[in-house]
Amino acid sequence: QFINDEKTSELLLIETSFEDYVQGSWVPITTDIRYAEEAEAIVQAVITSDSGQTAGRVTTEGAIEDAKLGPVGERGRIILTYRCERLYTYAEMGQGPAASRHTLVPLALQLPWAALDNPASCCRVHASVRAPAGSVQLDPTTNVLAYRDLQRSL
Repeated sequence: QFINDEKTSELLLIETSFEDYVQGSWVPITTDIRYAEEAEAIVQAVITSDSGQTAGRVTTEGAIEDAKLGPVGERGRIILTYRCERLYTYAEMGQGPAASRHTLVPLALQLPWAALDNPASCCRVHASVRAPAGSVQLDPTTNVLAYRDLQRSL
């Protein structure tokens, strides 16, 4: 999916992995099926049966990835790894003569949600970002306009 209007920056899903937490450690679920219909049928069969197995699948439609994992023991996790070869950046607009000049990379992550009374909301979500050395996250309290503009662009 392209992440800027000029279509020069493309975000690519390069790896998907599924893991089940069993007896104190994460165990990878390694079966790989390339045909969507077959994968969906297998995942549905495992999720709806009492086979003692865990299955996961991810589908991509346009710019949306839909991942499913289940059933899991204590907990499960889905790891989606993305890569962007050419980042979309823009110059920070300084205020006053002492303003510093930085290059900004707008980045937003939209996470799944569920209503508080839905059992699906009883899960933890973790996201991590690796950026070039020297990168820092803008403080939202002192950079309100940058965050507002990013939100409006979504």
